[in-house]
Amino acid sequence: MYDGGDGGGGGGGGRISIATQTGQYTNAGTVQANGGGGGTKGLRYGTGIDGVDGSAGSNGVTSASTWAGYTSTGNATVNNGAFITNPITTQSGDTSQAVVSHNVVQPADTNLSVFQRYTLAGNTTSFDHWTAWMEGNISGETLPRHRHIQFMYVLNRTGSVSPEVIGFNMQTVQHSVLSTYDITYGGSQTLLSSCSELGCQSQIGVTNNLTQSGNGAAHTITLEIPNNATITEDMHLLMQWNQANSTGLDHPNLTSVTIGATGVSNASANWTAFGYDLSIPMAVLNQEPRTVTSVDISGMEWSTVDITVGFDGPVTATASNLIAPWNYSTSVDVAPSVNNLILEECGTYYASTAGQCLGPGTDYRIAFSGSTSPQNAPAYQVTLRQPSFVWTDDISPQIRTLEHRQGTAIQPDVRVGETYSMIVLDGANEQDLSVEFLGYGWTHEDGTGNAVNMTYSPPLGGYYLTMPTTGMDATSTHPTNLTFRVTDANMNELTPFPVYPITLYPAAPEIASFVIEGTTLESGNTAIGTWGISNASFEFHVNESNQRDDLEVSIDLQHDTHGTTSVPLTWDSNASCYTGQWNPLRGDMGRWSVEATMRETTGLGAEVNDGFQVGPDGAITLTDSTGPTVTTFEHVASIEVGESLSVNMAWTGEEGETYSGAINLMNGDDLVMRKVILTTPQTTASAVFDMTGVEPGTYTLEVELTDDQGNPAAQMEASNVTVLEPWVVGTVLTGQHNDVEFRVYGDTAFRTGQGTVTVEMEGSNWNAQRNISSGTFDLTFDFGGPSAPTQRFTVTVCDATNETGCDQQSVELDYRASFNLDVTSSCQMFNGTTTTTEEHLLVTCMATNRGPMPVEVHLESLDSVHLTGETLVIAPMQNAELGLRLNNGSTDLTVPLQWTFRALNNVNELVLDEGRHEAVRTLPANESSATGTEDGASSGNEGEWLLPVMGLLALMGSAVGATVLMRRRPGADKSIEPVDLAGYEELETSVSIEDASFEDHNNSPVEESAFEPTPDMTATSVDDQGYEWFTEGEHHWYRTTGSEGDWFPYEG
Repeated sequence: MYDGGDGGGGGGGGRISIATQTGQYTNAGTVQANGGGGGTKGLRYGTGIDGVDGSAGSNGVTSASTWAGYTSTGNATVNNGAFITNPITTQSGDTSQAVVSHNVVQPADTNLSVFQRYTLAGNTTSFDHWTAWMEGNISGETLPRHRHIQFMYVLNRTGSVSPEVIGFNMQTVQHSVLSTYDITYGGSQTLLSSCSELGCQSQIGVTNNLTQSGNGAAHTITLEIPNNATITEDMHLLMQWNQANSTGLDHPNLTSVTIGATGVSNASANWTAFGYDLSIPMAVLNQEPRTVTSVDISGMEWSTVDITVGFDGPVTATASNLIAPWNYSTSVDVAPSVNNLILEECGTYYASTAGQCLGPGTDYRIAFSGSTSPQNAPAYQVTLRQPSFVWTDDISPQIRTLEHRQGTAIQPDVRVGETYSMIVLDGANEQDLSVEFLGYGWTHEDGTGNAVNMTYSPPLGGYYLTMPTTGMDATSTHPTNLTFRVTDANMNELTPFPVYPITLYPAAPEIASFVIEGTTLESGNTAIGTWGISNASFEFHVNESNQRDDLEVSIDLQHDTHGTTSVPLTWDSNASCYTGQWNPLRGDMGRWSVEATMRETTGLGAEVNDGFQVGPDGAITLTDSTGPTVTTFEHVASIEVGESLSVNMAWTGEEGETYSGAINLMNGDDLVMRKVILTTPQTTASAVFDMTGVEPGTYTLEVELTDDQGNPAAQMEASNVTVLEPWVVGTVLTGQHNDVEFRVYGDTAFRTGQGTVTVEMEGSNWNAQRNISSGTFDLTFDFGGPSAPTQRFTVTVCDATNETGCDQQSVELDYRASFNLDVTSSCQMFNGTTTTTEEHLLVTCMATNRGPMPVEVHLESLDSVHLTGETLVIAPMQNAELGLRLNNGSTDLTVPLQWTFRALNNVNELVLDEGRHEAVRTLPANESSATGTEDGASSGNEGEWLLPVMGLLALMGSAVGATVLMRRRPGADKSIEPVDLAGYEELETSVSIEDASFEDHNNSPVEESAFEPTPDMTATSVDDQGYEWFTEGEHHWYRTTGSEGDWFPYEG
């Protein structure tokens, strides 16, 4: 077991370095003296332990000073000195030999020399692997490869002027490397590229990468160059010597260089402190056979070169700083790129055969583009040698355009009779093609003997042929095919032969002639004329230039206000033209502009809108210059005064015409009345003149009648009408002569001199008539008195020969005073008891009519079953007596009664007297026992007290006056007529009772019955006034017949 040894001691202070200011050769700098690091500890051997690292050495003494430098004037205190530059990097990438020259000023009596040291493998932070100082040539010299260099300028003088170092110039060789590149054609198609879809390949131009293998005395260096590359300079390789790992050798000696198995006899090596800079001639490298060992992602083939370097003993050496410039050549297939460009620029290969689509040749160059490194490196030269292009035209001509034209119109519709051109444009714009038209509807059986060559037109850039259509049927459509043959100068023929379908349409419609025929021409000619509207009829004739019969032809008639009327025309095979008829109506009058139109209904649908000529083809003016003719004018020759005058007239005119006018009633030159005939299409008119107020006399009727064109009717002869004198004229007056006579008087004249006066009284059958003559008259008529308070009379005065045209008037006279009642009366009641079965007088009344009108008087009782009253009419100033009697009967009975004596006429009613009484019939026993007691009989003398009471009432009535009204009770309506007193004053009358005698009756009290019938009890009797009665003893009840309601006690 051995322990490791302790580490060595630290190194001494560092070396002095002078750093100059940037870009200047001045003496400003710093001085450093750093101590060396301690030695590394020894390692254990076997089972021992490691040693301890050595301690670091101490730093040297550092100082800094400023060198004043040499001055051109002033006191020089130093005549000799040296100036050392900082390490200068001359080449950062690939290295090459360098040529250096110094720019100095060296006056007389001065000396200036230069020393340099450099390194290829070292750096600028230390001077390891640098060469020793070597004297150089101040005028310039070639230096070996290096990366960094340091100059020391040694200056001395014997005089007062110093030498001056201005600078130095270093020239090196820099190799450009293509890092990316492309070879293109026409600016777009890639022929060769350093990149593909897989990535980009390594650089082109220099190989500076290597791999090293082996140890001891032989070392192998492997590098790659393109298989087709040519080394352009001697290859340089640094074999860096490692002294520590090469025991027994002060430095290695190069003994051999081989490439593969071939020795390189002329290889050279420059020994420096940092190793051998080996140089292998490029000729040797280029002569060495190569084998493709790899292909990169862009398709470039690479070969491997193995170089073996032998030394005179085992050494540790590192290979670096390889530089092997080369150029590269390869074959580039431009055909794909050129063909792609042709398709891109021309669309087809055929289009490029003329070269026009490709443009100038300078637009399509094979171009190289790339980027070089390092930055600002010299340009890389690319050379294209022996380009080879072979063009083959084996493509048949290709038609780009096959069409027909007319002038500048492309593929227009073509008609028979027109000329057009066929145009053939090939895809390459070749000017030496053979283009032939073989014919319409051509087939191979027809051959090419009739082919027609087409002509090339430079402005057109193609071939054309004028195609006439003469000789074809102008009325038919011709669908057909045009066949062509196209051959180029290399006899490439286009197959199959191009066929162009075309349709040749019938000749365009054209109006050859236009004729208007009519029957009512008044002025001008048939083309532009004035025509009467009456029975107007027109026939139009249009002739087509090519006798086409498949067109739509019409005549357009244009009116300023009526608009356009179109008259269709049809083909007339007999006349070989189009014909149509127009029968205008009256409403069509005016000026019509005539224009013939023609239109295709199939095919191209062409229209001829301008007709036969520019502007209107004709004009038709329809007028009406004839007025209506009055055929009938009817009216009576004479009318009565005030009688309406009816006039009927009729006339004739044109069909569709309207009329207006008036019928005037004239009195000489004065217009009496006018009846307007409003605008009407009718040919009759009626008018009624209201002749009220028109004086008798002879008048003239005049007619104004015009049609809608202002044409007046022919003047007709005057027509007169006479307004006759009235049948009756004058004054008729009426009045009341007295209560029974009616007066008619006045002054009248009759048309015949004789007349009648007729009087009728309204509400009666009375009438009377008298004959009178013209003049004054005064008549009275006895009508016997009025039948109502107001009486209306109708008076009619007529001519004796005519019952019309009479003077009739109605008058109403007031006779209310005649209907006032003025009646005096007296009544007497007799004993009401009888013992016989015969009538028995109960009451008698006497009345005197002192008024002017007859009076109806009534003596009556409500009981009409047992009692009979009396009614009489009393003439004026007459009197009458009436009686109230008990009817004959065979049974005993007692009848209480209330009697009334009243007077009335058509207007008024007056109760003259009234009273209560009782009728009693008591028959002998043998009679009464046989018949029994009559219903309602009573043995009492109930009514005896009534007479004094009634007498008293009558006297009271005489004192206060009696009203004409009376109250009615049930059953009292039978003999009392209702009287309408509306509008009349309440009348009063005096009632006188003369010779009234009163009998004294026992005023026995009437027994009241406690009995009262119920509603369900059956009536004992029914009267004719709508009431039913129930009698129980001497008490009576009543109710409405069939009501089945409550019974009401009778209080009479």
